[in-house]
Amino acid sequence: MGIIIRQSLKATIVNYIGAFIGFISMMFVATKFLTPEELGLTRVMIEAATILGGLMALGISSSGLRFFPFFRTDKNSYHNGFLFYLLLFPVTGAVAFGLLYVFFKTGITNYFAAESPLFNQFFYYIIPLAIFIAFTAAFETYAINLMRIVIPRFIREVLLRLMNVAVILLYFFEFLTLSQFILALISTYGVMMILNGIYIAMMGKFSLKHDFSYIEKPLKKEITNFTVFIVLASIGSAFAARASMFMLSGMEGLEYSGIYSIALYMAVIIEIPNRSLQAISSPVAAQAIKENDHDKAEGLFRKVSLNQLLVSSLIFVFLWINIDTIFHYMPNSEVFRKGKYVVLFLGIARVLDTIANFSNILITYSRYYYYILFFMFFLMALTIGLNLTLIPINALSGAALATAIASVLYNFLMLAFVKWKLKMHPLSTNMLKILVIIAGLFLLNFALPTLGNPLVDSLYRSFILAVIALCSVYFWNVSDDMTSLIKSFIRRDKINSL
Repeated sequence: MGIIIRQSLKATIVNYIGAFIGFISMMFVATKFLTPEELGLTRVMIEAATILGGLMALGISSSGLRFFPFFRTDKNSYHNGFLFYLLLFPVTGAVAFGLLYVFFKTGITNYFAAESPLFNQFFYYIIPLAIFIAFTAAFETYAINLMRIVIPRFIREVLLRLMNVAVILLYFFEFLTLSQFILALISTYGVMMILNGIYIAMMGKFSLKHDFSYIEKPLKKEITNFTVFIVLASIGSAFAARASMFMLSGMEGLEYSGIYSIALYMAVIIEIPNRSLQAISSPVAAQAIKENDHDKAEGLFRKVSLNQLLVSSLIFVFLWINIDTIFHYMPNSEVFRKGKYVVLFLGIARVLDTIANFSNILITYSRYYYYILFFMFFLMALTIGLNLTLIPINALSGAALATAIASVLYNFLMLAFVKWKLKMHPLSTNMLKILVIIAGLFLLNFALPTLGNPLVDSLYRSFILAVIALCSVYFWNVSDDMTSLIKSFIRRDKINSL
Protein backbone atom coordinates (compact mmCIF):
# COMPACT_ATOMS: atom_id res chain seq x y z
CA MET A 1 0.00 0.00 0.00
CA GLY A 2 3.04 2.34 0.14
CA ILE A 3 2.87 3.86 -3.34
CA ILE A 4 -0.94 3.71 -3.21
CA ILE A 5 -1.09 5.74 -0.01
CA ARG A 6 1.58 8.23 -1.16
CA GLN A 7 0.04 8.86 -4.58
CA SER A 8 -3.54 8.91 -3.30
CA LEU A 9 -2.56 11.28 -0.47
CA LYS A 10 -0.84 13.69 -2.87
CA ALA A 11 -3.74 13.46 -5.30
CA THR A 12 -6.22 14.00 -2.47
CA ILE A 13 -4.38 17.18 -1.45
CA VAL A 14 -4.55 18.36 -5.06
CA ASN A 15 -8.22 17.36 -5.21
CA TYR A 16 -9.01 19.40 -2.12
CA ILE A 17 -7.18 22.43 -3.45
CA GLY A 18 -9.32 22.00 -6.54
CA ALA A 19 -12.39 21.39 -4.39
CA PHE A 20 -11.76 24.65 -2.53
CA ILE A 21 -11.47 26.50 -5.83
CA GLY A 22 -14.54 24.67 -7.11
CA PHE A 23 -16.40 25.44 -3.90
CA ILE A 24 -15.69 29.15 -4.25
CA SER A 25 -16.52 28.95 -7.94
CA MET A 26 -19.81 27.11 -7.55
CA MET A 27 -21.03 28.52 -4.23
CA PHE A 28 -20.01 32.17 -4.58
CA VAL A 29 -19.05 32.89 -8.21
CA ALA A 30 -21.50 30.85 -10.29
CA THR A 31 -24.43 31.55 -7.94
CA LYS A 32 -23.73 35.29 -8.05
CA PHE A 33 -22.74 35.84 -11.68
CA LEU A 34 -24.96 33.28 -13.44
CA THR A 35 -28.72 32.91 -13.27
CA PRO A 36 -30.03 29.50 -12.14
CA GLU A 37 -31.06 28.85 -15.78
CA GLU A 38 -27.57 29.70 -17.10
CA LEU A 39 -25.98 27.58 -14.39
CA GLY A 40 -28.35 24.74 -15.21
CA LEU A 41 -27.48 25.06 -18.91
CA THR A 42 -23.74 24.74 -18.30
CA ARG A 43 -24.17 21.77 -15.95
CA VAL A 44 -26.56 19.90 -18.24
CA MET A 45 -24.23 20.49 -21.20
CA ILE A 46 -21.21 19.21 -19.25
CA GLU A 47 -23.14 16.19 -17.98
CA ALA A 48 -24.45 15.42 -21.50
CA ALA A 49 -20.92 15.73 -22.91
CA THR A 50 -19.60 13.50 -20.11
CA ILE A 51 -22.06 10.77 -21.11
CA LEU A 52 -21.30 11.16 -24.83
CA GLY A 53 -17.56 11.43 -24.14
CA GLY A 54 -17.69 8.29 -22.01
CA LEU A 55 -19.31 6.44 -24.88
CA MET A 56 -16.77 7.86 -27.35
CA ALA A 57 -13.97 6.61 -25.11
CA LEU A 58 -15.33 3.06 -25.54
CA GLY A 59 -14.75 2.18 -21.91
CA ILE A 60 -11.07 3.08 -22.02
CA SER A 61 -10.91 3.89 -18.29
CA SER A 62 -11.79 0.28 -17.44
CA SER A 63 -10.26 -1.66 -20.33
CA GLY A 64 -7.07 0.43 -20.19
CA LEU A 65 -6.53 -0.65 -16.59
CA ARG A 66 -7.61 -4.23 -17.14
CA PHE A 67 -5.30 -4.94 -20.08
CA PHE A 68 -2.25 -2.83 -19.28
CA PRO A 69 -0.63 -5.76 -17.39
CA PHE A 70 -0.59 -7.64 -20.72
CA PHE A 71 1.40 -4.82 -22.36
CA ARG A 72 3.62 -3.72 -19.48
CA THR A 73 7.32 -4.31 -20.14
CA ASP A 74 10.75 -3.05 -19.11
CA LYS A 75 12.13 -3.63 -22.62
CA ASN A 76 10.80 -0.37 -24.05
CA SER A 77 9.39 2.91 -22.72
CA TYR A 78 6.21 2.76 -24.78
CA HIS A 79 4.97 -0.53 -23.29
CA ASN A 80 4.47 -2.30 -26.61
CA GLY A 81 2.44 0.51 -28.14
CA PHE A 82 -0.15 0.75 -25.36
CA LEU A 83 -0.73 4.51 -25.77
CA PHE A 84 -1.36 4.05 -29.50
CA TYR A 85 -4.07 1.48 -28.77
CA LEU A 86 -5.55 3.71 -26.06
CA LEU A 87 -5.92 6.60 -28.51
CA LEU A 88 -7.52 4.36 -31.11
CA PHE A 89 -10.51 3.98 -28.79
CA PRO A 90 -11.64 7.66 -28.68
CA VAL A 91 -10.83 8.10 -32.38
CA THR A 92 -13.16 5.24 -33.29
CA GLY A 93 -15.75 6.18 -30.67
CA ALA A 94 -15.85 9.85 -31.68
CA VAL A 95 -16.86 8.93 -35.22
CA ALA A 96 -19.40 6.27 -34.23
CA PHE A 97 -21.14 8.01 -31.34
CA GLY A 98 -20.84 11.50 -32.85
CA LEU A 99 -22.91 10.30 -35.79
CA LEU A 100 -25.39 8.54 -33.47
CA TYR A 101 -25.80 11.72 -31.42
CA VAL A 102 -26.69 13.69 -34.54
CA PHE A 103 -29.02 10.87 -35.71
CA PHE A 104 -31.04 11.15 -32.48
CA LYS A 105 -31.20 14.95 -32.58
CA THR A 106 -34.97 15.11 -33.03
CA GLY A 107 -35.72 12.94 -30.02
CA ILE A 108 -33.25 14.77 -27.78
CA THR A 109 -34.38 18.28 -28.74
CA ASN A 110 -38.06 17.34 -28.42
CA TYR A 111 -37.44 16.18 -24.84
CA PHE A 112 -35.93 19.52 -23.83
CA ALA A 113 -38.15 21.73 -26.00
CA ALA A 114 -40.95 22.41 -23.50
CA GLU A 115 -39.09 23.21 -20.26
CA SER A 116 -35.44 23.72 -21.35
CA PRO A 117 -35.41 25.17 -24.90
CA LEU A 118 -32.12 26.99 -24.24
CA PHE A 119 -30.29 23.66 -24.28
CA ASN A 120 -31.38 23.03 -27.87
CA GLN A 121 -29.61 26.18 -29.07
CA PHE A 122 -26.30 24.55 -28.14
CA PHE A 123 -27.06 21.02 -29.29
CA TYR A 124 -24.00 20.66 -31.54
CA TYR A 125 -21.64 22.23 -28.99
CA ILE A 126 -21.82 18.96 -27.05
CA ILE A 127 -19.81 17.08 -29.70
CA PRO A 128 -16.41 18.88 -29.40
CA LEU A 129 -16.78 18.98 -25.62
CA ALA A 130 -17.38 15.21 -25.58
CA ILE A 131 -14.34 14.61 -27.81
CA PHE A 132 -12.08 16.57 -25.44
CA ILE A 133 -13.42 14.54 -22.51
CA ALA A 134 -12.87 11.24 -24.33
CA PHE A 135 -9.23 11.94 -25.23
CA THR A 136 -8.54 13.28 -21.74
CA ALA A 137 -9.80 9.95 -20.37
CA ALA A 138 -7.28 8.10 -22.56
CA PHE A 139 -4.35 10.22 -21.36
CA GLU A 140 -5.42 10.00 -17.71
CA THR A 141 -5.78 6.22 -17.95
CA TYR A 142 -2.24 5.94 -19.27
CA ALA A 143 -0.93 8.11 -16.42
CA ILE A 144 -2.82 6.02 -13.85
CA ASN A 145 -1.23 2.85 -15.20
CA LEU A 146 2.17 4.50 -14.78
CA MET A 147 1.22 5.27 -11.16
CA ARG A 148 1.30 9.01 -11.87
CA ILE A 149 -2.06 10.55 -11.02
CA VAL A 150 -1.06 13.78 -9.26
CA ILE A 151 -0.41 16.03 -12.28
CA PRO A 152 -3.49 14.83 -14.23
CA ARG A 153 -5.53 15.50 -11.09
CA PHE A 154 -3.99 18.95 -10.78
CA ILE A 155 -4.90 19.74 -14.38
CA ARG A 156 -8.48 18.53 -13.96
CA GLU A 157 -9.23 19.69 -10.43
CA VAL A 158 -7.25 22.95 -10.20
CA LEU A 159 -6.36 24.39 -13.60
CA LEU A 160 -9.68 23.52 -15.24
CA ARG A 161 -11.63 25.12 -12.41
CA LEU A 162 -9.49 28.26 -12.47
CA MET A 163 -10.08 28.57 -16.20
CA ASN A 164 -13.82 28.10 -15.66
CA VAL A 165 -13.87 30.87 -13.05
CA ALA A 166 -12.10 33.19 -15.49
CA VAL A 167 -14.64 32.38 -18.22
CA ILE A 168 -17.58 33.05 -15.89
CA LEU A 169 -16.13 36.43 -14.89
CA LEU A 170 -15.52 37.38 -18.52
CA TYR A 171 -19.14 36.56 -19.28
CA PHE A 172 -20.49 38.48 -16.28
CA PHE A 173 -18.53 41.60 -17.18
CA GLU A 174 -19.92 41.31 -20.72
CA PHE A 175 -16.66 40.59 -22.52
CA LEU A 176 -18.41 37.50 -23.91
CA THR A 177 -21.85 36.83 -25.31
CA LEU A 178 -23.70 33.72 -24.18
CA SER A 179 -22.54 31.76 -27.24
CA GLN A 180 -18.94 32.93 -26.75
CA PHE A 181 -19.19 32.03 -23.08
CA ILE A 182 -20.20 28.45 -23.94
CA LEU A 183 -17.43 28.20 -26.56
CA ALA A 184 -14.86 29.49 -24.06
CA LEU A 185 -16.07 26.97 -21.48
CA ILE A 186 -15.66 24.15 -24.00
CA SER A 187 -12.18 25.42 -24.88
CA THR A 188 -11.03 24.95 -21.28
CA TYR A 189 -11.65 21.22 -21.69
CA GLY A 190 -9.58 21.28 -24.87
CA VAL A 191 -6.73 22.87 -22.92
CA MET A 192 -7.07 20.15 -20.27
CA MET A 193 -6.74 17.47 -22.96
CA ILE A 194 -3.64 19.08 -24.49
CA LEU A 195 -1.91 19.54 -21.13
CA ASN A 196 -2.42 15.88 -20.25
CA GLY A 197 -0.79 14.88 -23.52
CA ILE A 198 2.11 17.25 -22.86
CA TYR A 199 2.60 15.76 -19.38
CA ILE A 200 2.92 12.24 -20.79
CA ALA A 201 5.40 13.56 -23.36
CA MET A 202 7.45 15.23 -20.59
CA MET A 203 7.68 11.88 -18.81
CA GLY A 204 9.18 10.49 -22.00
CA LYS A 205 6.23 8.11 -22.37
CA PHE A 206 4.42 9.66 -25.34
CA SER A 207 5.00 7.31 -28.25
CA LEU A 208 2.73 6.05 -31.01
CA LYS A 209 5.05 3.16 -31.83
CA HIS A 210 3.17 -0.10 -32.03
CA ASP A 211 3.24 -3.57 -33.44
CA PHE A 212 -0.10 -5.11 -34.36
CA SER A 213 1.46 -8.57 -34.31
CA TYR A 214 2.01 -8.20 -30.55
CA ILE A 215 -1.72 -8.57 -29.94
CA GLU A 216 -2.36 -12.23 -30.55
CA LYS A 217 -5.79 -13.50 -31.53
CA PRO A 218 -6.95 -14.66 -28.05
CA LEU A 219 -6.00 -11.30 -26.50
CA LYS A 220 -7.59 -9.39 -29.38
CA LYS A 221 -10.81 -11.33 -28.90
CA GLU A 222 -10.80 -10.69 -25.15
CA ILE A 223 -10.20 -6.96 -25.65
CA THR A 224 -13.00 -6.77 -28.22
CA ASN A 225 -15.48 -8.63 -26.04
CA PHE A 226 -14.59 -6.57 -22.99
CA THR A 227 -14.89 -3.31 -24.95
CA VAL A 228 -18.35 -4.21 -26.26
CA PHE A 229 -19.38 -5.10 -22.73
CA ILE A 230 -17.98 -1.88 -21.25
CA VAL A 231 -19.70 0.30 -23.87
CA LEU A 232 -23.05 -1.34 -23.15
CA ALA A 233 -22.49 -1.07 -19.40
CA SER A 234 -21.43 2.58 -19.78
CA ILE A 235 -24.79 3.44 -21.30
CA GLY A 236 -26.50 2.25 -18.15
CA SER A 237 -24.03 3.61 -15.60
CA ALA A 238 -23.51 7.01 -17.25
CA PHE A 239 -27.20 7.71 -17.66
CA ALA A 240 -28.12 6.36 -14.22
CA ALA A 241 -25.57 8.66 -12.58
CA ARG A 242 -27.02 11.71 -14.35
CA ALA A 243 -30.65 10.74 -14.85
CA SER A 244 -31.93 13.04 -12.12
CA MET A 245 -30.25 16.08 -13.68
CA PHE A 246 -31.65 15.38 -17.15
CA MET A 247 -35.10 14.40 -15.93
CA LEU A 248 -35.32 17.53 -13.79
CA SER A 249 -34.38 19.60 -16.84
CA GLY A 250 -37.00 17.96 -19.02
CA MET A 251 -39.77 17.84 -16.39
CA GLU A 252 -39.16 21.04 -14.40
CA GLY A 253 -36.70 23.26 -16.32
CA LEU A 254 -33.05 24.34 -16.29
CA GLU A 255 -33.53 26.47 -13.15
CA TYR A 256 -34.17 23.31 -11.12
CA SER A 257 -31.09 21.73 -12.67
CA GLY A 258 -29.05 24.74 -11.58
CA ILE A 259 -30.21 24.41 -7.98
CA TYR A 260 -29.70 20.64 -8.05
CA SER A 261 -26.18 21.03 -9.46
CA ILE A 262 -25.11 23.25 -6.54
CA ALA A 263 -26.39 20.73 -3.99
CA LEU A 264 -24.87 17.87 -5.98
CA TYR A 265 -21.50 19.60 -5.97
CA MET A 266 -21.55 19.79 -2.17
CA ALA A 267 -22.37 16.08 -1.94
CA VAL A 268 -19.63 15.21 -4.44
CA ILE A 269 -17.04 16.76 -2.09
CA ILE A 270 -17.62 13.72 0.13
CA GLU A 271 -16.16 11.31 -2.42
CA ILE A 272 -13.12 13.34 -3.54
CA PRO A 273 -10.56 11.29 -1.51
CA ASN A 274 -12.21 8.09 -2.74
CA ARG A 275 -11.53 8.99 -6.37
CA SER A 276 -7.79 9.27 -5.74
CA LEU A 277 -7.64 6.10 -3.66
CA GLN A 278 -9.60 4.09 -6.20
CA ALA A 279 -7.65 5.50 -9.15
CA ILE A 280 -4.28 4.47 -7.75
CA SER A 281 -5.63 1.16 -6.33
CA SER A 282 -7.24 0.02 -9.58
CA PRO A 283 -4.02 -1.05 -11.38
CA VAL A 284 -2.97 -2.99 -8.28
CA ALA A 285 -6.35 -4.74 -8.18
CA ALA A 286 -6.10 -5.55 -11.89
CA GLN A 287 -2.63 -7.06 -11.41
CA ALA A 288 -3.72 -9.08 -8.35
CA ILE A 289 -6.72 -10.55 -10.15
CA LYS A 290 -4.64 -11.31 -13.24
CA GLU A 291 -2.22 -13.26 -11.02
CA ASN A 292 -5.13 -14.89 -9.16
CA ASP A 293 -3.81 -13.52 -5.86
CA HIS A 294 -7.01 -13.75 -3.80
CA ASP A 295 -5.46 -12.62 -0.51
CA LYS A 296 -3.90 -9.52 -2.03
CA ALA A 297 -7.13 -8.55 -3.79
CA GLU A 298 -9.27 -9.04 -0.67
CA GLY A 299 -6.76 -7.20 1.51
CA LEU A 300 -6.87 -4.28 -0.91
CA PHE A 301 -10.68 -4.42 -0.93
CA ARG A 302 -10.85 -4.20 2.85
CA LYS A 303 -8.29 -1.42 3.20
CA VAL A 304 -9.73 0.73 0.43
CA SER A 305 -13.31 0.33 1.65
CA LEU A 306 -12.37 1.03 5.28
CA ASN A 307 -10.38 4.16 4.47
CA GLN A 308 -13.06 5.38 2.07
CA LEU A 309 -15.77 4.95 4.70
CA LEU A 310 -13.71 6.71 7.37
CA VAL A 311 -12.81 9.76 5.30
CA SER A 312 -16.14 10.16 3.52
CA SER A 313 -18.23 9.83 6.68
CA LEU A 314 -16.12 12.43 8.50
CA ILE A 315 -16.44 14.84 5.56
CA PHE A 316 -20.20 14.28 5.55
CA VAL A 317 -20.42 15.12 9.27
CA PHE A 318 -18.62 18.43 8.83
CA LEU A 319 -20.52 19.27 5.66
CA TRP A 320 -23.90 18.71 7.26
CA ILE A 321 -23.22 20.55 10.53
CA ASN A 322 -22.15 23.56 8.46
CA ILE A 323 -24.81 23.35 5.75
CA ASP A 324 -26.93 26.24 7.05
CA THR A 325 -23.87 28.47 7.36
CA ILE A 326 -22.88 27.69 3.77
CA PHE A 327 -26.34 28.63 2.50
CA HIS A 328 -26.41 31.70 4.76
CA TYR A 329 -23.38 33.24 3.04
CA MET A 330 -24.15 32.00 -0.48
CA PRO A 331 -25.34 34.61 -3.00
CA ASN A 332 -29.03 34.18 -3.87
CA SER A 333 -29.29 31.76 -0.96
CA GLU A 334 -33.10 31.97 -0.90
CA VAL A 335 -33.09 30.21 -4.29
CA PHE A 336 -30.32 27.65 -3.74
CA ARG A 337 -31.37 26.75 -0.17
CA LYS A 338 -34.14 24.67 -1.76
CA GLY A 339 -31.46 22.06 -2.44
CA LYS A 340 -30.56 21.49 1.23
CA TYR A 341 -32.09 18.03 1.47
CA VAL A 342 -30.57 17.08 -1.87
CA VAL A 343 -27.23 17.35 -0.04
CA LEU A 344 -28.54 15.17 2.80
CA PHE A 345 -29.90 12.34 0.65
CA LEU A 346 -26.99 12.26 -1.80
CA GLY A 347 -24.47 12.62 1.04
CA ILE A 348 -25.81 9.64 2.97
CA ALA A 349 -25.87 7.59 -0.22
CA ARG A 350 -22.24 8.41 -1.01
CA VAL A 351 -21.11 7.46 2.49
CA LEU A 352 -22.89 4.09 2.29
CA ASP A 353 -21.61 3.51 -1.24
CA THR A 354 -17.99 3.69 -0.07
CA ILE A 355 -18.43 0.39 1.76
CA ALA A 356 -19.27 -1.44 -1.45
CA ASN A 357 -18.19 0.54 -4.53
CA PHE A 358 -14.72 -1.05 -4.84
CA SER A 359 -16.55 -4.31 -5.53
CA ASN A 360 -17.43 -2.85 -8.93
CA ILE A 361 -13.71 -2.60 -9.75
CA LEU A 362 -13.03 -6.16 -8.61
CA ILE A 363 -15.85 -7.56 -10.75
CA THR A 364 -14.74 -5.51 -13.75
CA TYR A 365 -11.25 -7.06 -13.66
CA SER A 366 -12.45 -10.58 -12.91
CA ARG A 367 -13.77 -13.24 -15.29
CA TYR A 368 -17.29 -12.35 -14.11
CA TYR A 369 -17.16 -8.85 -15.59
CA TYR A 370 -20.10 -9.46 -17.95
CA TYR A 371 -22.48 -9.70 -14.96
CA ILE A 372 -22.05 -5.97 -14.45
CA LEU A 373 -24.11 -5.39 -17.56
CA PHE A 374 -27.19 -6.82 -15.86
CA PHE A 375 -26.59 -4.76 -12.74
CA MET A 376 -26.10 -1.57 -14.79
CA PHE A 377 -29.37 -1.89 -16.67
CA PHE A 378 -31.11 -2.75 -13.42
CA LEU A 379 -29.66 0.47 -11.97
CA MET A 380 -30.76 2.51 -14.99
CA ALA A 381 -34.30 1.12 -14.94
CA LEU A 382 -34.59 1.61 -11.18
CA THR A 383 -33.26 5.18 -11.37
CA ILE A 384 -35.64 6.17 -14.15
CA GLY A 385 -38.60 4.57 -12.42
CA LEU A 386 -37.86 6.23 -9.08
CA ASN A 387 -37.33 9.62 -10.73
CA LEU A 388 -40.62 9.37 -12.62
CA THR A 389 -42.34 8.56 -9.33
CA LEU A 390 -40.61 10.99 -6.95
CA ILE A 391 -39.89 14.12 -9.06
CA PRO A 392 -43.63 14.96 -9.42
CA ILE A 393 -44.01 14.64 -5.62
CA ASN A 394 -41.06 16.90 -4.72
CA ALA A 395 -38.89 17.96 -7.66
CA LEU A 396 -35.50 18.48 -6.00
CA SER A 397 -35.69 16.18 -2.99
CA GLY A 398 -37.52 13.59 -5.07
CA ALA A 399 -34.75 13.50 -7.66
CA ALA A 400 -32.08 13.22 -4.96
CA LEU A 401 -33.93 10.49 -3.08
CA ALA A 402 -34.42 8.53 -6.32
CA THR A 403 -30.69 8.66 -7.07
CA ALA A 404 -29.76 7.78 -3.49
CA ILE A 405 -32.04 4.74 -3.21
CA ALA A 406 -30.98 3.36 -6.60
CA SER A 407 -27.27 3.90 -5.89
CA VAL A 408 -27.30 2.20 -2.48
CA LEU A 409 -29.30 -0.79 -3.73
CA TYR A 410 -26.99 -1.20 -6.72
CA ASN A 411 -23.78 -1.08 -4.68
CA PHE A 412 -24.97 -3.55 -2.09
CA LEU A 413 -26.15 -5.95 -4.77
CA MET A 414 -22.63 -5.75 -6.17
CA LEU A 415 -21.22 -6.37 -2.71
CA ALA A 416 -23.37 -9.49 -2.33
CA PHE A 417 -22.24 -10.68 -5.77
CA VAL A 418 -18.54 -10.30 -4.87
CA LYS A 419 -19.12 -12.28 -1.69
CA TRP A 420 -20.90 -15.01 -3.68
CA LYS A 421 -18.57 -15.32 -6.68
CA LEU A 422 -15.18 -13.99 -5.54
CA LYS A 423 -15.50 -14.99 -1.87
CA MET A 424 -14.46 -11.51 -0.70
CA HIS A 425 -16.05 -8.87 1.50
CA PRO A 426 -14.82 -5.61 3.06
CA LEU A 427 -16.76 -5.74 6.34
CA SER A 428 -14.89 -5.52 9.63
CA THR A 429 -15.31 -4.47 13.25
CA ASN A 430 -13.40 -1.28 12.43
CA MET A 431 -16.25 -0.23 10.14
CA LEU A 432 -18.60 -0.58 13.09
CA LYS A 433 -16.24 1.61 15.13
CA ILE A 434 -16.45 4.28 12.43
CA LEU A 435 -20.24 4.27 12.52
CA VAL A 436 -20.16 4.59 16.33
CA ILE A 437 -17.79 7.58 16.06
CA ILE A 438 -20.02 9.26 13.45
CA ALA A 439 -23.14 8.75 15.56
CA GLY A 440 -21.32 10.18 18.58
CA LEU A 441 -20.24 13.27 16.62
CA PHE A 442 -23.82 13.96 15.52
CA LEU A 443 -25.11 13.55 19.08
CA LEU A 444 -22.42 15.89 20.40
CA ASN A 445 -23.26 18.44 17.72
CA PHE A 446 -26.87 18.54 18.93
CA ALA A 447 -25.67 18.95 22.53
CA LEU A 448 -23.40 21.92 21.81
CA PRO A 449 -24.94 25.35 22.46
CA THR A 450 -25.73 27.52 19.45
CA LEU A 451 -23.87 30.82 19.09
CA GLY A 452 -25.42 33.89 17.50
CA ASN A 453 -22.99 34.42 14.62
CA PRO A 454 -23.29 31.61 12.03
CA LEU A 455 -19.60 31.71 11.05
CA VAL A 456 -18.35 31.68 14.66
CA ASP A 457 -20.83 28.91 15.51
CA SER A 458 -19.59 26.76 12.62
CA LEU A 459 -15.92 27.32 13.45
CA TYR A 460 -16.21 26.39 17.12
CA ARG A 461 -18.37 23.32 16.39
CA SER A 462 -16.03 22.15 13.66
CA PHE A 463 -12.95 22.59 15.85
CA ILE A 464 -14.39 20.67 18.81
CA LEU A 465 -15.72 17.85 16.67
CA ALA A 466 -12.49 17.64 14.63
CA VAL A 467 -10.38 17.21 17.76
CA ILE A 468 -12.71 14.53 19.12
CA ALA A 469 -12.85 12.74 15.76
CA LEU A 470 -9.06 12.64 15.36
CA CYS A 471 -8.56 11.43 18.93
CA SER A 472 -11.21 8.74 18.50
CA VAL A 473 -9.70 7.51 15.23
CA TYR A 474 -6.17 7.52 16.67
CA PHE A 475 -6.72 5.97 20.10
CA TRP A 476 -9.30 3.44 18.88
CA ASN A 477 -6.95 2.52 16.00
CA VAL A 478 -9.79 2.49 13.48
CA SER A 479 -7.47 2.44 10.46
CA ASP A 480 -3.81 1.40 10.42
CA ASP A 481 -3.13 3.75 7.52
CA MET A 482 -4.79 6.72 9.24
CA THR A 483 -3.09 5.95 12.57
CA SER A 484 0.30 5.82 10.82
CA LEU A 485 -0.44 9.10 9.09
CA ILE A 486 -1.35 10.82 12.37
CA LYS A 487 1.76 9.38 14.05
CA SER A 488 3.97 10.71 11.27
CA PHE A 489 2.59 14.22 11.79
CA ILE A 490 3.06 13.92 15.57
CA ARG A 491 6.68 12.79 15.15
CA ARG A 492 7.32 15.58 12.66
CA ASP A 493 5.94 18.15 15.10
CA LYS A 494 8.12 16.74 17.89
CA ILE A 495 11.24 16.94 15.70
CA ASN A 496 10.45 20.49 14.63
CA SER A 497 10.01 21.55 18.27
CA LEU A 498 13.50 20.33 19.28
